[in-house]
Amino acid sequence: MDIEVKFKLIDFLYLSPEELPYLTKINIPKDVAKDILKDKIEALYNYLESLQKNEKLDETYRLFIACLKRRVTPLRINWDSDAKDDVEENRNDNFNDYSYYNENLSDEEKRTLQEIEKQNNKMWRDREIACHKSVNKLKKYTQDEVNSLMLDYMWQKFPSLQNGFDRKTFYAARNSYYEDMNINWYRYQLPTEVNKKLNIAEEYAKQEIITRFQKMEMEKIEDWTHEYTVWMKQRGMYKFTKASIKTFFETKQLKVSTLTIDAVKANCDN
Repeated sequence: MDIEVKFKLIDFLYLSPEELPYLTKINIPKDVAKDILKDKIEALYNYLESLQKNEKLDETYRLFIACLKRRVTPLRINWDSDAKDDVEENRNDNFNDYSYYNENLSDEEKRTLQEIEKQNNKMWRDREIACHKSVNKLKKYTQDEVNSLMLDYMWQKFPSLQNGFDRKTFYAARNSYYEDMNINWYRYQLPTEVNKKLNIAEEYAKQEIITRFQKMEMEKIEDWTHEYTVWMKQRGMYKFTKASIKTFFETKQLKVSTLTIDAVKANCDN
């Protein structure tokens, strides 16, 4: 499976590091993969639903697929209505429907399952209400405001990004921001206008982080060159190489470009 498709599946299914092995259990057809790369979450939902309904597949696997499908189940929220009233109305339809329980269970076991179901419903209801409120706020923000909110959050909460762009850290920062905004569970089921704002803000934040560090690289070349030569002398090494320069920056936890490494090397050779 293409790595970009895996990234999208992690986003859509909100997979944790412990759940990454799930990716090996799903074989995504090429046509579905193309739609997934276009952020068409309904394509993934439809595919998972077809697997769940396939009686030729192992029952345990079908149950596993059903669990994943629940994470991308389309919301029935009317984003233009009052948050609490709309969620309450849609969630109450099947709230007390326990007909699927095994008839062989005791009354006590059924009551236990009912209580668990009620707690789960409340959890999801609270999540949807919080998400709905955030969506209403995002609708009112300008694109520049959404850009600034996302970038400022990443810059302050994940300061390691100030030492150079790192893809893994960036996506962790982005997911943390969505979680803070209460939209992490519904990121790809939001209104089109909100999704568009978030996509633009995400790209803006990425490019701004890269640009800021590139500017700092240009300004600090001379300082880094001096620090590197001192670092080398302290270790009794006097042959300046790109490999040692790279190691120097790694010890400082800086993710510099090859151009910076080349510039430091050129300064040392002159």
